[in-house]
Amino acid sequence: MVDLICFDDVDLNAAEMNDPIAELEQDFYHRLIEAPGSNPDDPDRGLGLPDRLNDILDPNLAREIDAEGKKDDRIDQVDMLVTETAPGIYRVDIEIQPQGALILEANVTTGAVTRVA
Repeated sequence: MVDLICFDDVDLNAAEMNDPIAELEQDFYHRLIEAPGSNPDDPDRGLGLPDRLNDILDPNLAREIDAEGKKDDRIDQVDMLVTETAPGIYRVDIEIQPQGALILEANVTTGAVTRVA
């Protein structure tokens, strides 16, 4: 089955993905933003990152992001760096290591995760 391009919503042309690395990046992005248990196809999926970030950063977040990534058998390792750019606004840099390196960058604020292209 081929995935559609839909990071935050379906691509305007409902285009299909044709790159397995881009598909992995999109799938992991969805794992980050989906609330735990909100995906009926995979109730064990989802971290709910937008709701998890507030003025106090959870010290377990890096470990939980890594654990969420390892639920996908295409991912060997997840490394992340969180930088507070302003009070309550975080930049989260995540490196996914499948059979190479893939960098997913996101700007994260309380209630929102925006992918950096």
